[in-house]
Amino acid sequence: AGLLVWALTRSLGRLAETAERLTEHPDPAPLTAGGSVEVRQLAASLTALYDRLREANTSLDARVRVRTAELAEANGKLEAA
Repeated sequence: AGLLVWALTRSLGRLAETAERLTEHPDPAPLTAGGSVEVRQLAASLTALYDRLREANTSLDARVRVRTAELAEANGKLEAA
């Protein structure tokens, strides 16, 4: 039982270290983890979640840029009137 706990703790520790890179780098490598099937599934799920969040952020940035340009144009027209 002790060996199983050690192996799981070690796998989760490596996964946690890898996940920490997500907060430190703008485009980190995908999460990888050894160990149990559950730990590998968790790594894959976190990678997919990170990818979806990155895509949503990129989309939101683009929408903000478009809207900002529209507002600047409208303000320019108001000031010219």
